[in-house]
Amino acid sequence: MIGYRYHSEAIVSADTPTLAQEDIDLLDPLELKGLPGTRIPHLWLERQGQRISTLDLLDGRFVLFAGPHGAAWCEAARALARRGASDLAAYGIGPGADLPDVENAWETKMGVSSEGAVLVRPDGFVAWRAHTRASDAESVLEQAFSQMLCWPPAAV
Repeated sequence: MIGYRYHSEAIVSADTPTLAQEDIDLLDPLELKGLPGTRIPHLWLERQGQRISTLDLLDGRFVLFAGPHGAAWCEAARALARRGASDLAAYGIGPGADLPDVENAWETKMGVSSEGAVLVRPDGFVAWRAHTRASDAESVLEQAFSQMLCWPPAAV
């Protein structure tokens, strides 16, 4: 089984694409570490005493996952959702956050720091990620949505 990473305008990535936008990178499944353009990695979490996966939280909306010290990203996502920018859920992952990380593998599996965040599209593909905290998380997240959805800046 292999994974893949594709490039498009609906993927916001600071990584330099190695292929043309219409091309696809083939990856070993172990390389699926939250890179924009790949499927969201599976990570075991806990909710209300039940073991669940990040994949179980994909429900047809955009989902933002933030590390244990990434509360600002969740607050930003919730603010955008309240403004009606998009149908968006947000979860903090790790100790003291919304969902404990059963494996303590956030940074390894998602490829971002404990202050980082990963935004997943409704189809389960990573649309954008931030490796660390931003001074204005809401503005940064709003810009990511504008770019990936091809909205003019005032539309968000």
